[in-house]
Amino acid sequence: MATAGTGLVDEQRSGPAPALALVPPLTGHVTLLRRRTLSPEDVIDELLRRAGQGDEVAFARLYDVMIPLVLCVARLLTGPAEVEALAERACIDVWRMSPGYPGSGVGPLSWIAALVEHAAS
Repeated sequence: MATAGTGLVDEQRSGPAPALALVPPLTGHVTLLRRRTLSPEDVIDELLRRAGQGDEVAFARLYDVMIPLVLCVARLLTGPAEVEALAERACIDVWRMSPGYPGSGVGPLSWIAALVEHAAS
């Protein structure tokens, strides 16, 4: 809908832009942020950090993103009857170990895959 005399258009969105969804709420001074596109690894890294701080919503989002990887690695490491149980153990390990996620030096997907492998042993 155009605003009278301004030529501005209101956009209908189903939610916040993905790059802005992970920005914490501003308090105090307002700072202008340059919008940048986050890579999938950046998003997963941030979700891991937030899950490590006890953010259950971040972990739920992380779960949705990581479960295909977890199931894929679990299928490689165990038989068909044990895939679900291994995936469950690995996801619990990700939640428990997320406070110790090192961040730099290791990619978040590699770190999650290593936890799946550890859960299989």
